[in-house]
Amino acid sequence: MTFLWSALGFVIAMGLLVAIHEWGHFIVAKLFNVKVLTFSIGFGKPLLRKRIGETQYQIAMFPLGGYVKFLDERNGDAVSVNDDLTRAFNRQTVFKRFAIVLAGPLINLIFAWMVFSWLYFWGVPGMKPIFEKVVPNSALSSSFQSVSSNLWQIEAVDQKVTQTWRAVHQKLLLEKLSGKDSVALTLRNFSEGTHPQEVSIQKNILLSINELDLNNPKQDWLTQLGFVPFSPSFPPVIGEVIPSSPAFAAGFLPGDRLEEFNGKKLSNWAEFATEVRANPGKEISVVFLRNGNRHFISLKLGEQVVEGKPKGLFGAKLHIDEKLFSPYQTVVSFPFFDAVQEGFTHSVNLIEMTLDMIQKMFSSEVSPRNLSGPISIADYSGKALENGWISFLSLLGLLSLSLGILNLLPIPMLDGGHLVLYSIEAIKGVPVSDGTELFVQKLGFIIIVSLTIFALINDLVRISND
Repeated sequence: MTFLWSALGFVIAMGLLVAIHEWGHFIVAKLFNVKVLTFSIGFGKPLLRKRIGETQYQIAMFPLGGYVKFLDERNGDAVSVNDDLTRAFNRQTVFKRFAIVLAGPLINLIFAWMVFSWLYFWGVPGMKPIFEKVVPNSALSSSFQSVSSNLWQIEAVDQKVTQTWRAVHQKLLLEKLSGKDSVALTLRNFSEGTHPQEVSIQKNILLSINELDLNNPKQDWLTQLGFVPFSPSFPPVIGEVIPSSPAFAAGFLPGDRLEEFNGKKLSNWAEFATEVRANPGKEISVVFLRNGNRHFISLKLGEQVVEGKPKGLFGAKLHIDEKLFSPYQTVVSFPFFDAVQEGFTHSVNLIEMTLDMIQKMFSSEVSPRNLSGPISIADYSGKALENGWISFLSLLGLLSLSLGILNLLPIPMLDGGHLVLYSIEAIKGVPVSDGTELFVQKLGFIIIVSLTIFALINDLVRISND
């Protein structure tokens, strides 16, 4: 099922983003009356195609990109009538060619901005950045000691308001990439309303981020810094039973309340989950309540490998009482024009983070093994699609932004490489020679193929280590 979600998510995401990218080239070419011969989503043999007017629209076999083919005398394209000569791409001014090529990555950046703006307008749910404990001997423990309240909320990082843990993580990443050794945190004691007499206390601390490792994608940044995020205690009640799981085979139903595990009393779901993980493949006994009646059952737990270690598998999901959960949740939303501004700011922050990461790869501060290939993109797309449309739209915005930035890099064969050649032509007043352009295109092909193979190897290494 996971494979199907990944395949579906990848096809939808890449198909949509490539279509948007190529539409950018297409629409500006049409604006300048350049003849478009082919609009293709994917490479290779066409699977579906339809001619509308002078353009053939098609979906090809390999979905890792696409292209728009213009009438160009240098490619040996046949010219049907004399008027077509003025519509050939190679006959356009350097500024028109520059605009046509720039439009592809530019529309990807604009689309990302639109997606993020819409999400901020609609509302993005998240968990408030509330922590209940501080890990001993951590960066946080050296600068903060909890007083007066067991729960604290991170209100801002370097004076930037952070309403969710996701916002905290992004801000920490941005500061780490910019080369900072520490960040300023604004904290406030958190009360869910049970102690209205408690005085609100704000604390400002300076937190060292030296221990964060950009080359370790599996590092839990929050734990590494010393945060223990708060999670409300839920009673051990089953909300959903997963088909073909040990729980399903044993006959458990939604609403069953788990009372004992191997004779040990259970007070919350976390205790039950901990016991299950610690007993992979073992025979266990469970006492549970159903409709007020106690039942006893024995079953054999399943086994799954998590981060190279065997973990027990029961096959049921927690029943979440929204009344318990809601005080610690939030929805980040803004009025329309504020949402547009927030979407723009978010896009700029992501662009800055991406460029910083690329720069650090070239300077060897960050390992190129952080590069992700199509397998990782498919995995992320499948998980996002499975988690709902807000999660999938967020990924689409991120991928569209990455696609736009990637295509603007001055790598031959990519849009950025063409823009460099057109810039040279604009400065010199004459195009670069055909021989030079051919050499540059061959060099670009080698670079792109090498990067693709390297990214695929990174994907396979990640899979083998999971």
